[in-house]
Amino acid sequence: MSAKSQRTVPVGEHPLPERHAYPHDIRLLVLVTVLFFIALPVIGVVVYEQPKDSSVAMQKAAQLQELLKRSGLPVPSQSVIAKSLGTDGGVVGKMSGVALPAAILNQQLTAGGGGVGARPIPIAQDVLNTQLAIIDVYCPSKAAAFMKYFRKYKVYDVIKE
Repeated sequence: MSAKSQRTVPVGEHPLPERHAYPHDIRLLVLVTVLFFIALPVIGVVVYEQPKDSSVAMQKAAQLQELLKRSGLPVPSQSVIAKSLGTDGGVVGKMSGVALPAAILNQQLTAGGGGVGARPIPIAQDVLNTQLAIIDVYCPSKAAAFMKYFRKYKVYDVIKE
């Protein structure tokens, strides 16, 4: 072997593998990652559609406000209700069949972490009354199923400040 074909490597060091010899590879990866994280929020802002305040949404919001007042429940402003629930009740209207009661129940019936720290919490009557008021205004045909689901559970009045 000739002296030219042998490369001498200092003791304790190893030559870089050929795949790491080109630094532009990492720059390309960083560039693609940065472009992705810049483009993602821009796409989100462009695609997001803010709810509009329509006269129907405002009428239903006023109706819900009146129902909440009569029930003695906290009453948010009309514009907040209209923007949150729209004309169809938003998520509450879409999930008022079985999924919404089950979600409320699961959320209300545990506190703490899982396992030893988990403990049951009584469900608050105000939570159910507020959900029922929303369902009564936005999708009254689903109110009976909602009430039937919670008929077997014991609910409590929560101490108010």
